[in-house]
Amino acid sequence: MKTITTHLAILFLLLFINSKADINNEFGYYTTKDDYLKKKITIIQNMEESENYNVGELIYKDKKNVEHKISCLKEKYWGFRYIDGLDYMYMDGFFAKIVLLGRIDLLISPKASFKIDTDGKYVFNKTKDGKLNFYFMKGLDPETQATFEKMIADEKLILKEYQSDKDNYGEFINKQMLYLKKYNEAVPKLKKGAKK
Repeated sequence: MKTITTHLAILFLLLFINSKADINNEFGYYTTKDDYLKKKITIIQNMEESENYNVGELIYKDKKNVEHKISCLKEKYWGFRYIDGLDYMYMDGFFAKIVLLGRIDLLISPKASFKIDTDGKYVFNKTKDGKLNFYFMKGLDPETQATFEKMIADEKLILKEYQSDKDNYGEFINKQMLYLKKYNEAVPKLKKGAKK
């Protein structure tokens, strides 16, 4: 009886892990930003690697193993989740990789990569041809894109601390990530005359 209970517990654990894996392995596109925010993804079964995913060209194979292409740019899709498990959104002719969401969002060049180490520090890697651009914006709106200092300018204390910080963080983005975290964690102050 004890072994049957153990086997059932293991079976349920495996089913739970597989169901979690399926949720994390859903690749496809987001028609609108609202779909992305609600995690309402239109799933593309059997998505394949695509050399041109940076411009929204997604490839999949049907049940007969025939290859098909979807152009997110042509279809005017807001973004997609690629086979790397990361989300991308349309900017100005390309799809940037979403790294961090908050009061300020951070995106990077689509073919650059990043990882988060055990200390929670972000490590960024350039593309094969050496590109690594950072895009700071608010509300995932490319129209709000600006330099980092302009993005944090409404939090005067954080901006002042950032500007006076002369420590060596190695890559410049490391310093920005430190202050981006502080900014995103700060509760915004109400503007004078604004209702609570």
